[in-house]
Amino acid sequence: MQTQLKLLDANGQPLDHRGMRSGGNANGMDFTILFGSSVRPNGRASTDPVLITWEVPTGSKDISVSFEFKDLPMPK
Repeated sequence: MQTQLKLLDANGQPLDHRGMRSGGNANGMDFTILFGSSVRPNGRASTDPVLITWEVPTGSKDISVSFEFKDLPMPK
């Protein structure tokens, strides 16, 4: 989830993703996503956030993926 959610500054630069905490109970979930600014390779520091973007999947499909196990130790 956190890779699809971005905070952008007025220059369109994304703020750095610094971590995530989550918790919840039978009544709901809480998420805290931490962002921070830093100096970019272009020498400009990100400014205060002005825009949040979040890509939300709107569909899914089943796919088959082939795999096999090799050289696994057998239980005794």
